[in-house]
Amino acid sequence: MNGLLAGKVRRTLAAASASVLFLLGACTSDEGPSPDNGAVATPTPPPRRGGSVTFGVIGEPATLDPYSEGASDLTHALARPLYPSLYRLLPDGSAEPYLARSLTETSRGATVRLRRARWSDGRPIGAADAVASIERALPPSGLALIDKAEAAGPRTIELTGAVDDWQGALATQALIVPQDGRRAYGGPFSVAGTTSGLEIVYRPNKRWFGGKAPLLKEVRVQFIEGLDILVGLLRSGRLDSGAPPATINLAGRLESQDIEISSALGWESLRADLSRSDLSIAERAWVAGSIDRSLIASVLAGDAGRLSNSLRPGPGPTGADGAWSSPLPDEEMPAETIEVASPRDDELLELMQEAIYRQLTAAGASVELTSIEGSEFYGGWLDANPVDLALLRSAGAPGPAKESMEFENLDALPLAHVRTYVAAGGTRLVGPRPNPTLDGPLWNMHEWYLGPSGN
Repeated sequence: MNGLLAGKVRRTLAAASASVLFLLGACTSDEGPSPDNGAVATPTPPPRRGGSVTFGVIGEPATLDPYSEGASDLTHALARPLYPSLYRLLPDGSAEPYLARSLTETSRGATVRLRRARWSDGRPIGAADAVASIERALPPSGLALIDKAEAAGPRTIELTGAVDDWQGALATQALIVPQDGRRAYGGPFSVAGTTSGLEIVYRPNKRWFGGKAPLLKEVRVQFIEGLDILVGLLRSGRLDSGAPPATINLAGRLESQDIEISSALGWESLRADLSRSDLSIAERAWVAGSIDRSLIASVLAGDAGRLSNSLRPGPGPTGADGAWSSPLPDEEMPAETIEVASPRDDELLELMQEAIYRQLTAAGASVELTSIEGSEFYGGWLDANPVDLALLRSAGAPGPAKESMEFENLDALPLAHVRTYVAAGGTRLVGPRPNPTLDGPLWNMHEWYLGPSGN
């Protein structure tokens, strides 16, 4: 991102934050709106066509290719309006056909037949595109559950694998992209332009096959450095709306600036990843046992979140229940310095990083903190610079991968499950709707429109 230092910031044992000490010693809450109560009770104006909207997100994706090694949750959120999936998730968690015309389960797996559809450049969307996407997919994509995919005709795919819920798997982060990697789009929008460090511009895809054409003539998604800047742009009217990441007292901070906040749009999961660490199982167990997850979740997530015992929690009162449990294996304190990394532009994860620093050093460990600009952090930096513990934010509901092996190897530690929102400085934008699945805030962007005050 322009103007940001890409290098990492290292802090030693003496550099802990006094603000976190205060937060961890006080009762703090985020009195955000409940998932059932919107912030605005005024009648919804009727849809109308036309107009342009500017929407803000924190950070910039390294790629828009959902199957690239540099893909992140932001990649998937921004790609959702651009590419179809065989099935798509609805807010209640059910799946409905999208690109698929039919699905028939077989003794080996399933046969999927595609509807007639074209990419934005006019070429047919075919079985070969779906097969290529399946072969590239990795967890948490549902396509990663498929053992083998073969084209049995221009629009017929034979799938092999032991999948319990085929429709759900084919709807979970399962976008279909052109097999040759060209810039063509099959969703309701196409990319009209991108400016590195600034924005991506969406305009309606005239060849979209999925329903009524989008109502807006243009959506500009701008990449914002941090929450304070996002709030300032919303208040000044330079952004029509935005997706602020959950953090301490988010609702109160927005409302104090006369910025409206929606009912809860969905959920995100916060976790500590140890999969790249050289720590032994016993040392990982010591780290996990020395982190007070309950205290971190209750103080830093507050009423807008909850403790999670699952790496892929879902909505509902028991959605954060999972396989994580104690007691841990035999523990051994690491002899070497533990490196804890987080994305620099994620306020909540940085506060959690400071809290974990305090807890591990209080238990006797030597700890080093590293902060990296978000698009670099999620865009491949972790693979090139493995750390002992990386704090990550993931979107949505449960992925299809199983957690038992990850917990057995202590590859990850679930921390908290937090609500997500859409914020607006006024009432111009109408249409964002709650969807607690993995599809992100732009899942129904084709339904958005401007209210009466819009131009």
